[in-house]
Amino acid sequence: MVDLFPDDADGRVLKGMAAGGDNLTAPRDIDFSILFPSEAAARGFVNLPQLQQYRLECRSYDSGDDEDDGGWDVTVSVHAVPAYAFVVEFQEKLAMWSEPFDGDNDGWGCFRIIE
Repeated sequence: MVDLFPDDADGRVLKGMAAGGDNLTAPRDIDFSILFPSEAAARGFVNLPQLQQYRLECRSYDSGDDEDDGGWDVTVSVHAVPAYAFVVEFQEKLAMWSEPFDGDNDGWGCFRIIE
């Protein structure tokens, strides 16, 4: 049997979603999280022209670790089908766009759609 999902973090998430009965052909909001070291860095990122077509949320976070205090989390929400190629490609774009602001991808998530 051919495995439809690569054996990496994104592939394992999608494989688990499919095994749980998720209809992976149904579009839904997918939230991608990017962490920044400061509010100024996060705000610089959310002001990029290429991000204005997406829903953006910018907020501070406290990880409970004194070294991480003062960090900011930006959530970029995209309405799309959670296909492996899309998820990987969009994370690569976010990494490229966030690099000048010292941003780090922190994963993605979405609600299940069971039909």
